[in-house]
Amino acid sequence: MSTTRTIGGLDPATHRLRNLKLPVIENLPIISYMHDGLTLAATQRRLVAVLSPKGAGKSMALDQALRAAEDAEDAKVEAAAEYLPLAFPRILSPRSRSRVEILGAMWKPITGAEIPRIVRGKARPYEDLIEELMVHLVSMNVGVLVFDEAERLSHEGLTVIGDVMKAAEAKGHGRYGEDGRRFAASGVGVLLVGTTRLGPKLQTWEEAEQRLLQVRRVGALEPAEASDIYRRYLPAFEQRAEEDEESWLELIRLQVCAGRPITLREIENHTRTYVTRMYAQDAELERPEDVPWSEEVFFETLTELQVSPVRASA
Repeated sequence: MSTTRTIGGLDPATHRLRNLKLPVIENLPIISYMHDGLTLAATQRRLVAVLSPKGAGKSMALDQALRAAEDAEDAKVEAAAEYLPLAFPRILSPRSRSRVEILGAMWKPITGAEIPRIVRGKARPYEDLIEELMVHLVSMNVGVLVFDEAERLSHEGLTVIGDVMKAAEAKGHGRYGEDGRRFAASGVGVLLVGTTRLGPKLQTWEEAEQRLLQVRRVGALEPAEASDIYRRYLPAFEQRAEEDEESWLELIRLQVCAGRPITLREIENHTRTYVTRMYAQDAELERPEDVPWSEEVFFETLTELQVSPVRASA
């Protein structure tokens, strides 16, 4: 767990802290799901989807999974200089229904350049663009195409992804041994990271049976998990919990969660609001360790953000 945290200064224009950095929690379930999903997509060269509610920490988990994968590839290069590392381009999923525009969204993250749609005054056929993209995928040794915010994808977007996977598989080298037996997956894997809105689209995707390997659904945080995150975010919360762990957990279960799981973003927003309020009351606070516990402020800021029983019953 990173311990880099900065209180920063209060912006007089917004009355918000400019620079509050919360620690990165490394053992959340979504992080292990993301790491496993990326590994599966890379080794099996098929499509894996990781779905969770908004604010559950998908972007943070994806950052960590990609960083770990890239570090692992760098280590392989250090061990064997001739090793060609896998690449994991990260793509913001397009909303477009145009096949060429969908390819264009993939093109720049992979090649660093815009898609060459027009050549000699003529629009290039979709099939030609797919063929050229394959050259870049092979030359860069792309292992997994990572689509962030994948709930934005249309059914046409999934179709284009299927076309790319099919073409990449056909381009794969070393797929069969001398005796004709398959010994390694070929092509390119795909990791879709999005909200649960993507689920129904995957269920009706015509190529799901052939391309889709796994869909992993990660829920929000249960009270015990939420309690742990609060304690890691701010020393004042940890000190309060240590004084009476049973009553602290009950506070989180009844007042914060109110009978429902909550997301990482809700806890982050509550913690930031709490620290901002405490800082406004005492401008001499400089470090997270200096921020005291105040049950009154804890509940007031909780209510302000509607992370409360009022919201649960609304």
